[in-house]
Amino acid sequence: MITQPPLTIEFDAKDKNYNMVLFRGVPQNPTFRVDELETLVSTFNSRPTDTFICTYPKCGTTWMQQICHLLSHGGMQGESTMYATAPWLECLCAAPILHEREANSFSLEAIEAKPASEPRFFKSHANLGDLPRGGKQVKVVYVARNPKDTCVSLWHHAREKPEFNLAGGAPRPGSDDPPAPVPVCDDFGDFVQLFLGGKAECGSWFDHTLEWYAASLVDPSVLFITYEDLIKVKGVVGGMVGWTERTQRSPPLVHFAPAHKMRLEAHGLEPFLRTSCALTRCAPFVRQDPAAGIARVAAHVGVGNDAETIARTVANSAMAEMKQTSGERRHARAGLTWSCSINGPLSHCHRACTASFVPGVYAGNVRQGGIGNWRKKLVEHSPLNAMFDGEYVKQMRGSGLRFDFGDGLVL
Repeated sequence: MITQPPLTIEFDAKDKNYNMVLFRGVPQNPTFRVDELETLVSTFNSRPTDTFICTYPKCGTTWMQQICHLLSHGGMQGESTMYATAPWLECLCAAPILHEREANSFSLEAIEAKPASEPRFFKSHANLGDLPRGGKQVKVVYVARNPKDTCVSLWHHAREKPEFNLAGGAPRPGSDDPPAPVPVCDDFGDFVQLFLGGKAECGSWFDHTLEWYAASLVDPSVLFITYEDLIKVKGVVGGMVGWTERTQRSPPLVHFAPAHKMRLEAHGLEPFLRTSCALTRCAPFVRQDPAAGIARVAAHVGVGNDAETIARTVANSAMAEMKQTSGERRHARAGLTWSCSINGPLSHCHRACTASFVPGVYAGNVRQGGIGNWRKKLVEHSPLNAMFDGEYVKQMRGSGLRFDFGDGLVL
C-alpha cells in the first residue's frame, strides 16, 4: 500500500506556537526525552500477555483505557485508576508534567516487577514500527476515529495542555491562577493544514491509521476497532455498516495509495480486500450496541469476558459516567502547587496534582466525545471542509477502510 504525498503547507508547527519534539521523524509530545525513548522502544521487556491500547491521539484512548481497567476489575472502578492499570508507557521517558499525569509516576522497575501471572496493559500512541515492545509479540487493541472529529479534538488538546505551548507562560506573582500564554495555533484552519500535512502530534493520521489497519488484517494479535463502533446510539440511524463486514479475511488484495504502500511494504505487510473509497450516504440501520464491541475487547485481551463484567463495564465506561468521575477527580485536587519542569529551560508551568491517587479519569482527557461534532468547527460546504475531503479521499482510496462522520455521512 502506498500513501500519497501529504498536503503541502507553507508553515510548520513552530510558526503556530505548537511545541513538539521529533522521534524517528514523527512529531511527539515535547516532554519526551528522545534518547531514553529510543532505548525503551528497542529494549522494553514485553510479555506475550501484555496488551497495548494504541491510538492516534484523541481517538478514544482514555475510553479504551477505562474499558480495560473496568474489565480487569470486575466492571467496577475500585480504588485504583485507569492510569495505574494502563499507564502510557512512553511517559516513563517524559518530564514529570506527563509522567505523573499519564503513567502514575511508575518506574520501569515497578512495571517489570508486576507478577507474570497478571496481564499488563499499556497506553501508546506509537506508529506500527515504534511500539515499545522490544521486538516481541504482544496483543494490541487499536482504536481509530474519523479524522474530522479527531482533528477538532486534537486542536483543543494542543491548546489546553501547557506543554504544547512553545511561548510558555508564568503565573502572576502571588496568584494561583494559571498563566495566560499565547494560544497554540489560534487559527483552526491553520491547524487543519498541519493535521492533514502530518505535522500535528504523532504525525500523519493517515499513516498511523492505515498501517495499524493493514496489520490487523494479517495479524490476529491486533484488534482494530473504531471509536464510532463503540458509541451507543438508540434506534435507527444513518451510518456505516459495522465492523464484521470489513474484517472478512478472504477477499483479494487491497490497493492502498502509493505512498502508504511503501510504508506497509517496509513492515512486511500484505493487506488484502479490494475496494474503493467513495463519499456515500448510507441507508439507515441499527447501530451495534457497545456491549458487543466491549465483548470483543474482553475476548481479545482475555480479561473480564463474562456477561456480568461486560454489562458493568458498559455502564461505568459511558461518557456521562467518565465525565462525572473526572469532575470528582478535579474537585479532589486540593492543594495545587506550581511546578515548572519540562525538558530544557523552565519555560512551561503546570499545576502538579497532589491527589493523583483519587479514583477516576483525569479531567483534561475527557472533553466531549460523540460523532459528528466536527461540524461546529468545519462547515460542511466550506472550502476548508472541501480541502479536508479531498485529502481524505486521496489518502484513503483503495484501503477498504471507511469511517462514520455522523448524520449518515460515510467516507
